Amino acid sequence: MIQKLAEQNLLAFDIITAVNNKLNTLVIEMDEEINKIYKAMIVFFKHTRSDLIQMESRIEKLERNVALHDWNITVEYRMYNGVEYCDLHDIEKIACIANDFFI
Repeated sequence: MIQKLAEQNLLAFDIITAVNNKLNTLVIEMDEEINKIYKAMIVFFKHTRSDLIQMESRIEKLERNVALHDWNITVEYRMYNGVEYCDLHDIEKIACIANDFFI
């Protein structure tokens, strides 16, 4: 009877060891799967960030072009101290145009 109890304890130890090994294997597999998910997320976020930076650059360029277009359309009607740009001296025109772009 003592020998049977010892065998049962050994059997219980084997079962516990097998369950522990299976759990360890599952944890390792889950860690690998989580790492794959994190890697995919990193790639996604890097790609999205790159796309956002490109779009921001395009928008800034478009805004500059629109501002330049608007200035080009209205330049002949702009005035400085009550005098239209076209009636100013060349140096005054240059100063006013430079002022328009830096303000």
